Amino acid sequence: MSPRPSRVRRAWVWAWLERAQAALPLVALAGVAGFSWWLVRSSMVPEPSVATALKDDTADVELQHAELLRAGPDGRLAWVLQGDRIRHLPLSERLTVDRIRLHALDDTGRTLRAEALLGEADQRREVVTMRGDVQAWMRGPGASGTSMLLGEGLSADLRREVLSSSTPVVMLQSGSVVRGQSLRHDARTGVSELGGRVTGRYESAP
Repeated sequence: MSPRPSRVRRAWVWAWLERAQAALPLVALAGVAGFSWWLVRSSMVPEPSVATALKDDTADVELQHAELLRAGPDGRLAWVLQGDRIRHLPLSERLTVDRIRLHALDDTGRTLRAEALLGEADQRREVVTMRGDVQAWMRGPGASGTSMLLGEGLSADLRREVLSSSTPVVMLQSGSVVRGQSLRHDARTGVSELGGRVTGRYESAP
């Protein structure tokens, strides 16, 4: 397993997202808003040319150490998807990602950062599925603390701002540790629902 990004890099990415949302002019992003994906930086691995149309969901593009940006309808930066390797599957409009890193920021100030060994992004539904040593950090608008989520699987519905998992998870926040067999977290309401056998220690705010 490759080493995780340093705390300095994570802090830099967090700050970059917040600065970018406030600073990027709408005029400059007007042309980007009409596209679902905007390639920022990558090294492309050429695919062998084919004479016939693809009959199955074969990757048509592979990118190494790539970074993709998504802009909302108003041109504001919505989220950034990074990966050591990203492959595009044209028929199903999906991306498969090795060493996936996701950074999302909405117009109210809610933020999400998540990383895992593998990931898959559904471009039509704007759903990112992550698996393998998943770590996620969530922060509400104006919140002083950050919630951390650990598990082996996580699905992020970026359009509805809902996180869910059908596998065991651990949630940590301000000294509290809660474990559950499944999860549904609605970022808009701030409500987390844990299913199955739930255990842990909860410390209320002073």
